[in-house]
Amino acid sequence: MKDFMAPQAKRRCREVVPTWDAIRDDEDALDEMLQYLGTTSPECLQRAGMPLNIPALPPTCISEKQENDVMNAILKQYTEEKGFADKCNNNLNMRAMEQEEPCPQRPQSAFYYCRLLLNILGMNSWEKRSNFHLLRKNEKLLRELKNLDSRQCRETHKIAVFYVAEGQEDKHSILTNTSGSQAYEDFVSGLGWEVNLTNHCGFLGGLQRNKSTGFSTPYFATSTVEVMFHVSTRMPPDSDDSLTKKAETLGQ
Repeated sequence: MKDFMAPQAKRRCREVVPTWDAIRDDEDALDEMLQYLGTTSPECLQRAGMPLNIPALPPTCISEKQENDVMNAILKQYTEEKGFADKCNNNLNMRAMEQEEPCPQRPQSAFYYCRLLLNILGMNSWEKRSNFHLLRKNEKLLRELKNLDSRQCRETHKIAVFYVAEGQEDKHSILTNTSGSQAYEDFVSGLGWEVNLTNHCGFLGGLQRNKSTGFSTPYFATSTVEVMFHVSTRMPPDSDDSLTKKAETLGQ
């Protein structure tokens, strides 16, 4: 009777997703899962009619002795590594020390970064010094330097974000929104980190530092890109002129 019931239990287990509660102590969880996959999804079988839980045949190019030697070598290495780890577990010199964020160091010289740049470019040698030419400080030079400083070294984007409440269809009602739903606020807070426009030194994307376009806004940046989000609910709609400027800023 016991031999007759065992195959029935095995078949029932294959037709249902095996769980820890359903698997008996004498059963293997991986073996049961492979049986279930082979029964319910026959397209997963590598060969038709061959269950997934049957061990693959050994390679014909490897003898049984070679296979046993490889297994013994792996087990030996595992035993040695485990013994070494247990032995050095309490050794403080073998533990990794917690790393702290390095503090930026101020350069000792005003021309430190200049010399560093020249050294990186390979221009700091005596042979290259004949290629340097001193510039005369004048209005044209200062204007060009200011123009150079204003150029963006990263790709920049500005993205407008509007909140449209239920039932709002005209531009005036949408632009006069000063807040949104909780889902909208959660969405805006996930776009980037909040920056103060009055002292933000990165990309502004047309927003002003004089608080006419708001006090703060989400901003995101990496080493190659800067994104400034123009959030309509952060911009003041105090008057018709403000709404006009708000529409122009968001529509740029």
